[in-house]
Amino acid sequence: MANRDSIKVVCRIRPENEIEKKGAYRRCVEHDDKQIEIAVTAESKVSDMNGNHKFSFDRVFGSEATQASVFQEVAVPTVDGVFNGYNGTIFAYGQTGSGKSFTMEGAGLYDEKLKGLIPRMFEYLFKKIGEAD
Repeated sequence: MANRDSIKVVCRIRPENEIEKKGAYRRCVEHDDKQIEIAVTAESKVSDMNGNHKFSFDRVFGSEATQASVFQEVAVPTVDGVFNGYNGTIFAYGQTGSGKSFTMEGAGLYDEKLKGLIPRMFEYLFKKIGEAD
């Protein structure tokens, strides 16, 4: 994601929550690094959407992706770009419960594993300012 002259669209599949882990739910999303495929079945309320649907992105992060790995690939180039004179924006978009707050804020400000992009970006930003001449 080093190219800073265009918009990048990434998708993050959030980790399953406790209710999902305990339930007998069938996984409906498959992915690789650039594409997700969603299987909509007959029991879906949107019957005209039944079947498999593929969507492509610049990068797909699966549920196993760590907060740190998302930060390294998405936020570090953005903050570095700001220091090189580029405008940088990261925003999260999606349904309620899709993992926006988890990704952006995290589930623990002082937990290195669960800390989100925003606190990591501030730490990185102030580190870069401290290193600047």
